[in-house]
Amino acid sequence: MMAHPPISSYDMKLQCYVREISYCSETGTGMLVTYADTCPDMSACIQMFEELMPTVAEIWVSHWISGVTVMNTVYRRLDGKWRVFVPKFRSGKRR
Repeated sequence: MMAHPPISSYDMKLQCYVREISYCSETGTGMLVTYADTCPDMSACIQMFEELMPTVAEIWVSHWISGVTVMNTVYRRLDGKWRVFVPKFRSGKRR
């Protein structure tokens, strides 16, 4: 797992406040943690992870809220196309 140190600034390309970027080349999974209610631009997020790890197949986007990482969105490459999924348990509660 490759991780970058916590970042606390606004990323112009991603269009959000970034806390952490990490990825695992063994699983093809990338993870982006943003602050509070900021979400990345999907195309920019996918492009960033494809540049870091061309074999990326899934990207998890989470929010850092009150010291806790809360899953928000999953981007998944299926049949060569990127798709968006919203986890069933976004905040640990059933919806």
